[in-house]
Amino acid sequence: MDTKSETLRKTKKIALINVRVFDGQVIREPSTVVIDGELIGTDSEGAQVIDGNGGILLPGLIDAHIHLENEDTLRQMSKFGITTGLDMATWPPSKLNNLRNRVGMTDIRSPGVPATSPGSLHSCILPFPADELVANPDDAKSYIARR
Repeated sequence: MDTKSETLRKTKKIALINVRVFDGQVIREPSTVVIDGELIGTDSEGAQVIDGNGGILLPGLIDAHIHLENEDTLRQMSKFGITTGLDMATWPPSKLNNLRNRVGMTDIRSPGVPATSPGSLHSCILPFPADELVANPDDAKSYIARR
């Protein structure tokens, strides 16, 4: 089990009372939402109670195109309710990997290093490994096979 899952399981149960849940289509009447680690439910027994004062509770937001700069960027996304970020080729890949799976922070997903061709703008700006450059159909097949 990874550290993030272990930490979430140890998190105390919280009951958000008097919140209007936005379900993706409508804002519902005030109700109680219970957060118990990784689970959302309605059993508030033993939970810390937080009054939402009739505020709107949104699901986590997804930013579908990010370039993760650093830990401050990750912190800012978390602060603004972005629970998932889809990274579009943060360079170098080790930088992205070092910023993933932080407890309480935005979950980062990425397809990895993109394919680009020799001489393209991206291949000239960044030090792409030779095996990430796609110059012909055989290169493309090899690139895809490594995924």
